[in-house]
Amino acid sequence: RGANGNQKDDITAAIESLKIGGMTAGGKGFRLAYEELDDQWIDNANNQLIVVTDGAFKKEDHERILKLAKKDSRKGSVTSVVAVKSKEYAQEVLEEIVLYSDGSLVLIDDFDQDKRNLLNEIKKQSRIQ
Repeated sequence: RGANGNQKDDITAAIESLKIGGMTAGGKGFRLAYEELDDQWIDNANNQLIVVTDGAFKKEDHERILKLAKKDSRKGSVTSVVAVKSKEYAQEVLEEIVLYSDGSLVLIDDFDQDKRNLLNEIKKQSRIQ
């Protein structure tokens, strides 16, 4: 479910509750995220998708995700990915996704230490700073 940027406590709680494990149905997750972005779309506004994941997607989902990222980028959105404790291979896959969508990859290994990086990324991608 999407969240407005001013819902800091909800966003922080969601990030802190994430657990790593298993392979993610990344294609389905990204498709749902882009549907939510479309539902919440505001013309001439900061339409930004931030996906939080460890990046352990099924390989067959990769091309599907790239296509979604590229399509939404043409509409004017920016997709950034927060990679939580991601392995090197997953980071490479996630980097390709953000390159297709004018976003950034933010690496998080320890939330308390790295949350400044996350906040800086959100500010950098915002039209209103």
